[in-house]
Amino acid sequence: MRAPPVRRERTIRRRMLSLTLAFAAAALLIIALIIAVLSVYISSYSALLSDVTRASQLSENFSRDTEWMDGVHLPNEDDIKSSRRSTEKIYDSAMQEKTYGAGETRKLCVRIMQALVRLELASAPSGQHEQLEKLRLLRLDMFENMDGYIYYETRRLSSIYAAASGRIMVEIFAISALILALVLLLTQRISRMGRSITAPVAELCRRVEEISAGDLAARTPVQAEEYELRLLSYSIEQMAARLDSQIKENTKKQATLRLTELALLQAQINPHFLYNTMDTIIWLIEGDKTREATDMVSNLSDFFRHTLSRGADVISLREEEGHVRSYLQIQQVRYQDIMQYTINIDPRLHELPIPKLTLQPLVENALYHGIKMKRGAGRIYIVGRSDGDDAVLQVTDDGVGMPPERLELLRRAMERQERVGFGLSAVHERLRLFFGPEYGLSVSSQLGVGTTVTARIPADKAATKPET
Repeated sequence: MRAPPVRRERTIRRRMLSLTLAFAAAALLIIALIIAVLSVYISSYSALLSDVTRASQLSENFSRDTEWMDGVHLPNEDDIKSSRRSTEKIYDSAMQEKTYGAGETRKLCVRIMQALVRLELASAPSGQHEQLEKLRLLRLDMFENMDGYIYYETRRLSSIYAAASGRIMVEIFAISALILALVLLLTQRISRMGRSITAPVAELCRRVEEISAGDLAARTPVQAEEYELRLLSYSIEQMAARLDSQIKENTKKQATLRLTELALLQAQINPHFLYNTMDTIIWLIEGDKTREATDMVSNLSDFFRHTLSRGADVISLREEEGHVRSYLQIQQVRYQDIMQYTINIDPRLHELPIPKLTLQPLVENALYHGIKMKRGAGRIYIVGRSDGDDAVLQVTDDGVGMPPERLELLRRAMERQERVGFGLSAVHERLRLFFGPEYGLSVSSQLGVGTTVTARIPADKAATKPET
């Protein structure tokens, strides 16, 4: 099952971000359009209003500065200067305008300034009064012209305001329609995005329910647009595949464990061992060694009771030691001339849980492949000690030992779970199934010196059967 391609542009976060940015851009565009439209109308209205205000101010100033023209007395020099200054301002303003009456205003300004000059130059009173009368008429024409200009500009203001109001309403309707379309588009996109998320999520929920019901068969991951959902579906399928593989592996381990337990039990109920033990008991009874015969029967009973262990697969190291001790006491009666033994297990390890039938097969191998083959007296040493976080159980004999090539064959046979010795492969495999591949048996030997079989198990981890 291949991992989904990493297409970051299709992630939920990026899609939400792009949708938000698109909506924000559209909203900003609408706001910009509204601001632009309002700015155009406000600018036009403000310009006209400014013109009207300026015209009104000029008219007021002109009226004040030419007020002397309505009198009967001749003006002084200051009156003429102020009149000329106001007239020049009106002329300058009219030069900048191309609206209603601007040309006529300029002509009136020129005529007023000419009349003012002639008034200053006139020496005779009759000539002065004649020019003063002309100025009165020109002043009235100027007022009439400026009133017309103000009226015209005011009408323009009204028309612009009316047009602006109508167009603004139209544009408001257009913008509202645009906003509505944008909302509908956004709703459609959100709905589509929601469906692209909810449908795969529903499929994922159904798949999780199938897995919880025990259906671990391989499925094609959910085909979703969003990267996160594809990755989640792929991870769920990977998890189901690993879980299925683990269950099958544990089932296989359980079957292997049962086979090794059966092999060890068959090794314990050895017809030759039972026949030889019973034959020894008969020999003791016939020799009037009733006490020794009774002890041997008791040891044999203890031996098989520990072998069965009331159906338990895991017992304490104390119980395993009792099992080994019963076995050695039985065998010592038969091999009292050639076999001695020493058991030295740290009492702090007595309650350590271990798989049953761990030490006895190792002792049996030491007896039959080490001591008996020596053709002389020998001793078996059983030691139990702590080594860091592990417990080390060693069975050592000072028997014949093995040459290097034979030792290498034995190690390979144990790793391949081939039948070798009295259940060495079975014990090794059971320890690895219970505790992991880093634990189990190791064998060291030297020809003519002896053999040591070491069982290493965790001291801080209870022995539990692998789960199916």
